[in-house]
Amino acid sequence: MPAQWAPEGPCRTWSVSIVRKDALFPLKTGHLMIEPMSLSLPQARAGKRESERLAVDIGEPPRDGRPAGYALGDVGDMALSATVSPRTLEQGGAVGVTIELRGTGNLPSQLALPVQQGVDWLDAQTRDDLKAVSSDRFGGTRTFSYVVRVHKAGPIDLGEVRLPFWDPDRKAYSVARASLGVLDVAKGNEHLAAPDEKEQVLPGLPKPRMTLEGQRAESYLAERPVYWGLLFGSPLACVFAIGAHGAARRLREKRAAAAPSPERIAKERRAEADAAAKGDDAKAAMGAIARAIEAGVLAKTGVNVRGGDGATIARELEDAGVSSERTKTIVDLLRTCEDARFSPDGVTTTHARETWKRAEETLDDLGPEKKA
Repeated sequence: MPAQWAPEGPCRTWSVSIVRKDALFPLKTGHLMIEPMSLSLPQARAGKRESERLAVDIGEPPRDGRPAGYALGDVGDMALSATVSPRTLEQGGAVGVTIELRGTGNLPSQLALPVQQGVDWLDAQTRDDLKAVSSDRFGGTRTFSYVVRVHKAGPIDLGEVRLPFWDPDRKAYSVARASLGVLDVAKGNEHLAAPDEKEQVLPGLPKPRMTLEGQRAESYLAERPVYWGLLFGSPLACVFAIGAHGAARRLREKRAAAAPSPERIAKERRAEADAAAKGDDAKAAMGAIARAIEAGVLAKTGVNVRGGDGATIARELEDAGVSSERTKTIVDLLRTCEDARFSPDGVTTTHARETWKRAEETLDDLGPEKKA
């Protein structure tokens, strides 16, 4: 029960009204303080008025049953809906995708998109309609508008947008979903020429003569092999040039649409973690180490450990053939990185470098164990 307050001295009557109401969302766990709000009223000769200093204890949603892809801070009651227009287009065209996120709580500022080869998602335009919906609830709608370019033909399934969140009223995790449906993409026209290719001028010409020869007997033009080479060689050379250009263009498009391999992503994440561990920002280093571990495990075992709880990660790694000892080390490393990033006491650079050294040794030896 809260302590009862008793006034000292004579009682005074106050006129009370709401001046300002703000929605606060904690970004880390622990015992947090909310500083007083002050207000000066010179016209009323009341001087400066100040609210009390508040303390709140912030915890983290449970790890057990946490769905994959959950991000800390996604708390509330949320729902997704999506519209796609048009549904029919030509190869290389674009469609508009509008995703509406509605509900109460801390609505995220970005969504995880269903990325696939041959489909490019451009940056989103966001529109908010957020306000206090009741005395202790904040929410509304946040609308994301995307332009999506499609580079391959045929029926294209855009997939599904998922948003895992923690519902504090039901004390359970939930996942908001929105299906984007299938596009009917018609094959586009092939380009017959490109500005970066050089035309072959007069194909089949004889090689230049470096020395003079003796006089030769005169002959008609039609009796010379060069005449027939020019006559039949030019159309064949044009057909060959058109075909080569088409093949080169398709190869360029295929390379441009190809997604980076998990091995390449793991290599880049390790380089980022190594550079962060040598710096002075220990919390940033722990975050980079966690991303390097997630990318390395995915590249070597095919298991996505991002956002999962310890029991789920351990079960999936052991099913993939990783030994129980290495599985326990990976789970401990991920938990250490996550606790250090959100620790109110901070983390030292020495601890971050020791953690990265353990992570490097574990990733170097990681792989499915051979069974007898």
